[in-house]
Amino acid sequence: MLVASPSTIDLGRIPFGRPVPFSFTVRNTGQVPVEITKLWVGCSSCTKAETKKAMLADGECTTIDVVFTPGSIGAQKKNVQVQWNGNQVIKLEFTAESYAQS
Repeated sequence: MLVASPSTIDLGRIPFGRPVPFSFTVRNTGQVPVEITKLWVGCSSCTKAETKKAMLADGECTTIDVVFTPGSIGAQKKNVQVQWNGNQVIKLEFTAESYAQS
């Protein structure tokens, strides 16, 4: 089973249009190997996500590295979905408040 810690991240106040990198950690808590087969982002124009390690043995962890570039001002709530072992999915969420730079 793939578990994220944390599964929600608050980026706080961030400037509009400026990329913000951050990561989620995911761990295989089961007793069989887990393969991360796909990553989906809720906003493909503002969010990029990748992992360097797709196969996780039992107890092993990796990071889901995300770069968010806010394309609008105000409250932001986005997500990354991680598909594993073909059809299992966990949802990782992040929030931010983007502001215009003066």
